[in-house]
Amino acid sequence: MPGNLVRMQTRRVLSLVLAAAGAMVMTGCTGEPAPIVTETPVPTLSPGATVAPSPSPGEGGPLRDEELLAILPPGAERDDVQGAVVTAHFFVELFPEVARTAEFEVWDALSLPGCDFCANVRSRALSDVELGIAVRGGDVELVEGTTETVPQDDEALLVAVVVSEADLFVTEPGQAERLAVAGADVRFLVLVRYDGSAWRVVDVEANRI
Repeated sequence: MPGNLVRMQTRRVLSLVLAAAGAMVMTGCTGEPAPIVTETPVPTLSPGATVAPSPSPGEGGPLRDEELLAILPPGAERDDVQGAVVTAHFFVELFPEVARTAEFEVWDALSLPGCDFCANVRSRALSDVELGIAVRGGDVELVEGTTETVPQDDEALLVAVVVSEADLFVTEPGQAERLAVAGADVRFLVLVRYDGSAWRVVDVEANRI
């Protein structure tokens, strides 16, 4: 399911970013990453922009920055590599919850305009709701020691992490629950940029490994 949500062009660009980087830092899921230095800037997906999320149905409007930071894990408020990693990890773990519940308040607040992955997850979740499809499972667990970070020349940061994804089940109207996607390890590439208030997601690639 995750791998099908990303455009082929985005996959090629993100893969190029990761492969062409002059340096990477391996970190665990906890603990503070070491400083990163790279001598060769690499391309990013799209230009920066301010966040303009669309509120989900029934919501009063998008989250204010202070409300978002109150929801995010400790450390996400930092404007350094650690803040970027904490935010990227949170976004990856939020993904299956959004797919199941179609609750977009936090998802929208973290998504920059032009994020294809973000929009596709949103569209798929809304479609499931409209079709009466119930989704269960698909939770992800970060694999310790797999996080990599690559700084970009426009102050964005690429965060790569491997997760262990659980089986995903769906129940369509009038049918029994069935296994939709078997669990597997998935590598997420999350491109984030700090906008002065918080780290936001430029785009994401997810590939089964």
